[in-house]
Amino acid sequence: MGTITINNRTSSAIHVRITPGGSSDEERFFDINPGGSENWGRGHWQVCFVLRDDTGETETFVVKPGDSRDSDTSRIVRRFVFLLLITVIFLLLTLFVFVVLTLFTLLRPLCHFFLTSIN
Repeated sequence: MGTITINNRTSSAIHVRITPGGSSDEERFFDINPGGSENWGRGHWQVCFVLRDDTGETETFVVKPGDSRDSDTSRIVRRFVFLLLITVIFLLLTLFVFVVLTLFTLLRPLCHFFLTSIN
């Protein structure tokens, strides 16, 4: 048996429910205020349901005894930063290809002129 801890790192309350580990465990949502946490004693992996007041979104994930999980926006921020980084890399590669092709197009006649004038 171990403890499952859910921490509220959001700016609003969250409502959390952990699936019951036995017949004596409650099947209800617990309110966790910003900066607060709640603990559940469980002997096996459980499913955690989170309803967020700040976004109205729900989160569902599996937790195991001994886990401590944060409910916050860092996952969304990391995903946004990753997509932004991919977009910037794509734009830089596109710009690089454009510059190389433009230089090749502009310098090709000049190179041809110098090569033919040497002979």
